[in-house]
Amino acid sequence: MSSRTSAGSSILVSPASSRQASDSRNRDNRKTRYTNQVIRETFVELMKKQPIEKTTVTQICELADISRGTFYLHYRDVYDLLSCMENEVLADLERQLTLQSDTLGDDYSGNPDFWLGILHLLLERKDIARLLLANPHSSFMSKCLALNRAFSDELCEGMFPELSPRERDYLHCFYEHGSASIISLWVREGFVEPPEQIAELLAALNSKSCQSSGV
Repeated sequence: MSSRTSAGSSILVSPASSRQASDSRNRDNRKTRYTNQVIRETFVELMKKQPIEKTTVTQICELADISRGTFYLHYRDVYDLLSCMENEVLADLERQLTLQSDTLGDDYSGNPDFWLGILHLLLERKDIARLLLANPHSSFMSKCLALNRAFSDELCEGMFPELSPRERDYLHCFYEHGSASIISLWVREGFVEPPEQIAELLAALNSKSCQSSGV
């Protein structure tokens, strides 16, 4: 009897204990998110003043008031931190591209709404966007172009069946790098114009270039 009672009670958790465990996990999660946010904000502020080669884990820890051990719980080094920030923005961009292309159909690059969604995404993350596009060590723009290619390859083949694969590659380069350069300039120079103006420009240039090329 005593043995069964003991065994039975060992698998029971009181509501109070359960709440305490849940509260503890929530506090840990909030602390982790807060620490990660502080690390990133400190990194961005440092990168506004100096290149990544001169930015060290020690500097981040001193300014963020955390230990090196705490930093290494989150990232291997400053380059890993930059890569993680890149990948998160790219994931958001991929979701935006999927949504916009599904909603707008085949001629999405000639629609200002397509570009406006992307520009708003970058504007909402303006400090990180400027950091990524201004940093020569960042592969952000090349990853953006590769992401766009994944969306536009099949579309381009369907729209221009008379072109050879090589010609379509050139066409991709023309549109991708031209649009990317405009967006990069807008971001690097501080989002001077409203996103609606840049979206209209990008849509018009893509549409007119396609028409004038005769393809």
